[in-house]
Amino acid sequence: MGDVIAITCPHCGGQVERASNEYFAKCPYCGVEIAFNEIREEAQVGAYRERLDVLEQSESTDREKRLTMQRWVRIRNISFAAMNLTNFLAFVLVGCDTMGGIDKWVPAGALLMLVTLAGFLAAVPLLAVNYPGYNALYKKEEKFGKVRMFFVLGGVGIGLFLLSAIAAYIVLSLLFG
Repeated sequence: MGDVIAITCPHCGGQVERASNEYFAKCPYCGVEIAFNEIREEAQVGAYRERLDVLEQSESTDREKRLTMQRWVRIRNISFAAMNLTNFLAFVLVGCDTMGGIDKWVPAGALLMLVTLAGFLAAVPLLAVNYPGYNALYKKEEKFGKVRMFFVLGGVGIGLFLLSAIAAYIVLSLLFG
């Protein structure tokens, strides 16, 4: 038999002794049967501790995935900013000739356009392949995230290239009237 534990009867206040491995006892003074919840409470505390461990592990994993996503977004933004800046500059250089500027810049602008196009064609697949594919809002992996991101990056990249070409045209129109 295990250790003896003394408790107070909730009915009469008398002293009730029970073995540590027993779930029930009878009060010797008033005869009320007492059910002990300590074992159930210990099991619940154990379950809560396990659940807390799972949640902490999940939070740690979620934090790591968010940081990975933030790094990917930073690289994507820098890549697109650099490509669009060089695209803008290329259109300005090519446009200098058509707006009555200096025609010796046209070959440099054309070469810069080719370099930008090559960078775009290389960057979109690389960015799509390295896309973490984690949806922080729903805390789950996205299905077909890399494939979807390939098309999104391609579409956004083409749109931004068109905008930078339009911006170059506007700048040249303002400069050369």
